[in-house]
Amino acid sequence: MKINKTNSRLYYIYNLNDEKAKGRCVMLASSLLSTIITYFSSGVFYTAFMRLNDISMSDMGIITYLPILANCFSLFSPMFLERFAKRRWVLVPCRLFAYAISTLGILVLPDLINNTEKLKLAFAFVLFISNAIHAMLSSGWSVWHVNFIPPETRNEFFSFNQIITACVSGVVLLGSGFLADALKGTPYELEVIKAMRIAAFVVAMFEALVLLSPKEYSYEDPAKKGFLVKIFTLPVKNRKFMATMYVILMWSFMASLTSSSMTYYLLDIGLGFSLISAVDVSYSLFLLFISPIWRRLLNRWGWIETFGVTILMDAPITFLYSFVTKSNYFWIYPAVRLTQHALGVGMNLSWANLPYLNLPENGKTYFFSFYSFTTNLATFFGVVCGAVFISISNNGYFTIFGSGEISAVRLLMISQAIIQPMIAIYIFKNRKTINPES
Repeated sequence: MKINKTNSRLYYIYNLNDEKAKGRCVMLASSLLSTIITYFSSGVFYTAFMRLNDISMSDMGIITYLPILANCFSLFSPMFLERFAKRRWVLVPCRLFAYAISTLGILVLPDLINNTEKLKLAFAFVLFISNAIHAMLSSGWSVWHVNFIPPETRNEFFSFNQIITACVSGVVLLGSGFLADALKGTPYELEVIKAMRIAAFVVAMFEALVLLSPKEYSYEDPAKKGFLVKIFTLPVKNRKFMATMYVILMWSFMASLTSSSMTYYLLDIGLGFSLISAVDVSYSLFLLFISPIWRRLLNRWGWIETFGVTILMDAPITFLYSFVTKSNYFWIYPAVRLTQHALGVGMNLSWANLPYLNLPENGKTYFFSFYSFTTNLATFFGVVCGAVFISISNNGYFTIFGSGEISAVRLLMISQAIIQPMIAIYIFKNRKTINPES
């Protein structure tokens, strides 16, 4: 049976005949390409690159939280961007320059600096500058692209976006993971990781061309003065927006406790690139087959209720995750992660819409800047707390019951499992305030 394109929801969301649908095509392409850039330049490959340059787990935490602090430069995004009536020729070149620093700039540092302590500072500085540039642009992308996703399209848009991005980029991740495992411990390992960072920049150049194509709508008249005050006063006065932000901030803090150390720990206990990549790629299958179920549940429960249910269900799974060790990872790790994938489809779908849930029509630049600034600040505190906790341990381990040892990362995961129900309780207690009036 042939499906008529005009009746296809996928075609309605993504096509080149309608301005807003074309904009959504660009958002999809950018999401796909930026995900590939992230896979090639961060995650297990970034961790391996740091390890090969003698950077320890606690040092990774320090290097990670300084760039996150740089994201707080989003505070000045309105002052910078509102100088321009049209912003595409500012946003796109600056984004490409930031990618050049973070992908290619990192590569040359070990050849220029022989001292490990100075190298750590150099890594942190380069990543700080790159993230600061991205932060200065953050509200610009959001204010531009929010025009392409009116409320009636968001459920399907976020769902399709996640499915397509996960499926396509997953193939890339799986292939690169097997390649990295095959070369692990060989003289070519570092060279392959370097090549992947170069490839990431090539992808970034292609993404820049894509981002130049959609229509740019007119913006609100810029404020002549008081922009910094408005970033805080406008959102804080909006009760519903702030209720949503409390959820976002609590989750950002909690999720960041292990963000700089989880991959390091998994590699340290013996997991290979290919196993981690294969499990991550399997998420695309869950997206493909379970997304329709979660979309129906989301329509029945609502955005914030769906998020609350999923994080509550994820808490015991996170607790079980903390028991992954060198002796049992082969069966506990896949079981835990695959269960998290099933829950993650609904969690990520609802999470993607939270910043837009109570976003007012006026002052979007200020609200997005507040969102970006405070979220990055919460992430920063989460990473710092995680890094400090690991740094006070004995090479990443604490002694318990006199003679036994437990990894600091495992203790952090246990704390995450405790915090998750607390966030869920807040959501259900305040859901009437958080839910939009319409």
